[in-house]
Amino acid sequence: MKTAADLWKNEHGLSLIELLAVLAVSGIVLTVFYNVFIMGIKTYEKTGVEVQLRDEADYVLSDLLDVLDQSRIDNAELCSAEQKGIPCLRFTQNKVIKNNNGIFLEQNNSETITTTFIFDKQVKKITNNNGKLETVFLTQAPYELILPNNPLDSANIICLEQSADETKSCKSGLVEMTIQIQDANFSADKHITVKPMTLKSQFGF
Repeated sequence: MKTAADLWKNEHGLSLIELLAVLAVSGIVLTVFYNVFIMGIKTYEKTGVEVQLRDEADYVLSDLLDVLDQSRIDNAELCSAEQKGIPCLRFTQNKVIKNNNGIFLEQNNSETITTTFIFDKQVKKITNNNGKLETVFLTQAPYELILPNNPLDSANIICLEQSADETKSCKSGLVEMTIQIQDANFSADKHITVKPMTLKSQFGF
């Protein structure tokens, strides 16, 4: 019976076949481990990006909803033509209700506030308070909107009540929004891709 010392002193070593077999098995094990590891990383990254895309889209829609809920909208209009086909919404506050001997009348206000949402790759909100401009970007790179061929597919206004004056401005109605947002680092042309997040919503004013 061979002792451990005898086996240790055996100088025959491994045969070529045994060496190739070990390399083949090691290669298979390492390949499987690598694929499982990479898939885990991809799944983790994709999940994080999907959550962030939803948060970005929710933030844009909630900011728009705040303007509609917290402000008295006297006029809502589409301004896509001014932006060369880029979806655009504008809301104006320029009326006040005054009591004239028990009769409540709507009159023009000396102050005019307009809030414009431009849905370009980066969503921009421009507030004009009597000539004082404030610009805020509601989305930041790498998050960006996918622009539709028709701007009405992204932002549209269904007017339910027009003003009685010559402007025929829209005093009340529905705003229809469809936002499709993606992470530029995980777009379709990248190694790891994440489907764009699409959110549809409808607001009344």
